[in-house]
Amino acid sequence: MLFFGLLQLPISAQTIFDSKEKSTTIYQARFESALNKFSNGELHQAIEELNLLLEDTQSPRVKLELAKLLYLDGQNKASEKLFEEVLSVDPPFMVRERVGNYLEEIKTANGRFDYAFGITSDSNPRAITSDRSIVIGGLNYTYNPGYDLTNNYGLSYSVLTSKGLDAQNRWIVGLTAVGAKFENTAFDRTDLTPYLSYRILDEPKTFIKASFENYWMGGQKLFDYPNLDIRTIYEFPDTSYLSTDIKSGQMTYSDYDYLSGQFSQATFTYGKSINDFLMIGLDLGLDRNHAMVQSYLFQSQLMNLFGNILLPEWFLKGQLKFTIQNRVFDDIDPYFGDIRVDKKNGVYLTLMKTNLKILGLAPAFELGFEVNNSNFALYSYSRYIANLTFRKLY
Repeated sequence: MLFFGLLQLPISAQTIFDSKEKSTTIYQARFESALNKFSNGELHQAIEELNLLLEDTQSPRVKLELAKLLYLDGQNKASEKLFEEVLSVDPPFMVRERVGNYLEEIKTANGRFDYAFGITSDSNPRAITSDRSIVIGGLNYTYNPGYDLTNNYGLSYSVLTSKGLDAQNRWIVGLTAVGAKFENTAFDRTDLTPYLSYRILDEPKTFIKASFENYWMGGQKLFDYPNLDIRTIYEFPDTSYLSTDIKSGQMTYSDYDYLSGQFSQATFTYGKSINDFLMIGLDLGLDRNHAMVQSYLFQSQLMNLFGNILLPEWFLKGQLKFTIQNRVFDDIDPYFGDIRVDKKNGVYLTLMKTNLKILGLAPAFELGFEVNNSNFALYSYSRYIANLTFRKLY
């Protein structure tokens, strides 16, 4: 069932049409008739009725529902045009967010080449402990990480390409590349991921993706991770949504065989619009690895609390996020003589100026702080992150 109640536009307090009472009642009945046809599986009949209703009313609400049905029918160009017209009437925050998601999905399917670039500062790119005195097996050792942490400024970049493979663009092939280049090349990182995905154009929306992630650190291959990812999005009439994301594959480390093994993740996200300008949400996640060596197996629990805000008069869009992660290893570490337990916390702020664009890209400022407290001092660290990135908006 489509998310009709969520996407109401501020056109009328009681109905969706601006007209005399009698006409309004007729239009409302035609609108509900079209939605009922869709609910009964008559997608093309519903599209036909909404097209006729749009000719008579030019209502943004009708445009919105028609755009969604056209999307489900694989008519991406017609759907994209109507979604953009809906955005032009300055709809509420959740509507704008959802329409933006649809537009991004459409552009991904139709074919896209997007890029972003920026400046990054990372106080601890390799998550190294500040302690230099480490106890292993009852003996004191001096820890020398071998890295100069003062040269921690760099250039960040990302490239996203995709192309639909069939008439309705259900099958999509793509490539993402994300990385940063630092003055100290030991901190350079690159994440390169080709993928093939399939879209189930129905409610709930479902995306099935097969990816092959490759990660380099300091110019050397760290791991590869072929995986399968299934993401499903449920939308509800009370201005909320729920998404599930399950991902699993074989992670293989180039120089650390004992860490290699199956790695699986499950994430559940709930979000709700509070008003026209604020949305809050919660992520709950679990992950599990199956390393070759028992003492390096672990499981983690993750919770994120986030709030998204839109300030139209200032052309500002932002997010504030708090994260909590607990990770417990399965067996006693052979060097430290105990089971490792990590507790990681973080806070992140992102602000984007939507009306200021350079080469078609809008600036986004990101600031973050995270700290990992481990019962093994070698794995405790803190980290500050600051980024200024120019990226495409939808």
